[in-house]
Amino acid sequence: MTTRERPLRLAVASDGWTGSRSRSAFTYAQSVLLAARSVGIEAEPYAQPTSYGARIGGFIAPFLRSALGGYSVEDEVVVHQATHGARRGVDVATVFDLYAFRETGGLPGRFRRSAVRASLRRAKRVVALTESGAREIGRAFPEYRDKLRAAPMAFEAIAAPRGEELYDALWVGVWDDRKNPRAYLSLAARFPEQKFAMRVERSALPESTGNLVPLHDLSEAALDQLYRSVRVLVVTSTVEGFHAPSMEAYLRGAQLLLPRIEPFTEIYGRDDGNVFWFDPTRGPEEMGTAFRSAMDARPREPHPDVVRSVSYRSVGERLRGIYEEVRSR
Repeated sequence: MTTRERPLRLAVASDGWTGSRSRSAFTYAQSVLLAARSVGIEAEPYAQPTSYGARIGGFIAPFLRSALGGYSVEDEVVVHQATHGARRGVDVATVFDLYAFRETGGLPGRFRRSAVRASLRRAKRVVALTESGAREIGRAFPEYRDKLRAAPMAFEAIAAPRGEELYDALWVGVWDDRKNPRAYLSLAARFPEQKFAMRVERSALPESTGNLVPLHDLSEAALDQLYRSVRVLVVTSTVEGFHAPSMEAYLRGAQLLLPRIEPFTEIYGRDDGNVFWFDPTRGPEEMGTAFRSAMDARPREPHPDVVRSVSYRSVGERLRGIYEEVRSR
């Protein structure tokens, strides 16, 4: 059966060895499939692991998925079984996590980088989350630059209204030096009159203080409501691939406090009303100044161009273009 006759095979890659930590990886896997289907693409999920580490992850994935409950992805796409390296027969592979090739030290770093190289070698096209991400991968692997394309995560339109404002600031993520959570704790300490919330895994929860509320084990419905009840979502990362929580909060009416780095400048650069920037190399003073500006500003509707760029329809059209390239081969 030729590429023109069968559904296109799509490999959705997760971060880490099995992806079990990453809610964003699940969100991405689902968004890619829904965006493709929104424009009538019959994309067939394909998640065959290629390394021993990924094979072990694939074996235990059903048990992890059952335990994680709310992380199920439609059409039995088990992200734990997806690998950065697509096997032969995959048409379009995805690179979800830019850490995959930035980390070159140690066994995990070598595994991730080699897996990205495998995707680039075997798939007909490889999709990064942003144009800046595609350029970075192209600089790392110039021999495969012509295969690289970009399509962001896709998000459905949000119609429900904002809720009662419970927190002035929210931080969402895993406790990781690249996420720089200590910078958020420092910000909370500098503004004792503001109420801060922090959603992080239970094992890394900081102690509750007078103005910092740690949160964990939130259902999707509870997280949705949390986004609607926070004034500003704060991102302190030193490196990111996309950061789904920032878009989820933004679409629900929250303002954003972001480091002036890619991919954020690419994704939110058109919105000068709800997005407040700081230079992460200039220390906590600049972040504090940007946070104060956000507190003083009146929230506006999300910028229509930003909303449109991540809609299922828009992302689906991008994927259609990529898939048509593959079909024409």
